Amino acid sequence: MTDELNLPADRCLVMGGDLTNCLWTSKGGLVFPETLPITGALLARLREWEIWAADFEDFLTKERRAPFDLEGFTTAGLEIARALKAERPDRNIICCDETMWQSQDEPGLTGDDCRYEI
Repeated sequence: MTDELNLPADRCLVMGGDLTNCLWTSKGGLVFPETLPITGALLARLREWEIWAADFEDFLTKERRAPFDLEGFTTAGLEIARALKAERPDRNIICCDETMWQSQDEPGLTGDDCRYEI
């Protein structure tokens, strides 16, 4: 593990909020899991979570999408975010509630309403 991570000091990682890529900097830049100074086991969990995200057909209307366990995906993301925070307590980890984010039918709901710090 190395500390050679080039992320902003304010908010290190944002998990979720876009089911095509799962890790972002606080400025919206894409983060590749392989660049993170984390254990191999956590890296494997992150990769599996991103593969799971690829099954979400966000390009289709809700009625035409294949079944997707959004609640399970959200729960797994939260568990991974907590594990990431445990391995990197010096970093801020922001987690997106994907279930809330993907069902933004509530008027006025913003991305910030769906995110919280771990």
